[in-house]
Amino acid sequence: MDVNTQESLHSEQNTAFSQFVDQAQGEAPGGVPTPQKPQLQKIKGHYPTKTSINLAYKEKKTGKNLTALALFGVFLVLLAVFTKFMVLDQIAAVNAAENLLDTRQRQLSTLQRSNSVYDQVEAEYSHFGIGYLSQDERDRHDRVNMMDVIDDKVGISKGIRTIQISENTAVLSFLTLELKDMSTIISRLEESEYVSYVTASRATTTDYVITYVNEFGERITDVDDETREAVTNYITVVFKTPAAVKAAQAAAEGGENQ
Repeated sequence: MDVNTQESLHSEQNTAFSQFVDQAQGEAPGGVPTPQKPQLQKIKGHYPTKTSINLAYKEKKTGKNLTALALFGVFLVLLAVFTKFMVLDQIAAVNAAENLLDTRQRQLSTLQRSNSVYDQVEAEYSHFGIGYLSQDERDRHDRVNMMDVIDDKVGISKGIRTIQISENTAVLSFLTLELKDMSTIISRLEESEYVSYVTASRATTTDYVITYVNEFGERITDVDDETREAVTNYITVVFKTPAAVKAAQAAAEGGENQ
């Protein structure tokens, strides 16, 4: 590069620098002033000092919320009571009924199997039981029941001497029985539902001997036996037939139901 060229470049640089200075001072190239930019006002500030933020929402209706919670608690209690008595207890009752039904069905099945041989048992019972009894034998009153009635209505304390039973009739004999005692015994016997009627009779006087014995049952030789007279009284008791007893009981039950 020659000297002229260097001087030309140096002159252009000076010119460009002068224009830049003029623009910085508010003048456009050629001496025309450029518009001034508004100066920004500096604002003094500081960095925030709070380092955390509370995001919790503060409730303003605390009373209403407590009421709602209380009502919800009452609802839960009522729901629990309803579930206990109307659901759980009912389910338990149904289960118990089903178990009882199963038990009864098993028992019924067992009884049905046991009764499957009823015809055979009935035939054997008829052979050894009352199946071959005559009508007169069937009409006889049960002897054990006759003795029970006599023992209950009379008792051994009244001095029963003998008891003779034939068919449905029992004849009781007493020694030295007073008339008033005889009347009481007859009334008591007639109260029984198994007795048809009662009659009384007085026999002749009979003699009987009294022998004195000691505590060992041995006869006392120093005391002579005594002979006394006694009047034998008889009470005849006629019992009902089994058929008549059943008919009387059925009639009594029918009257009570009415």
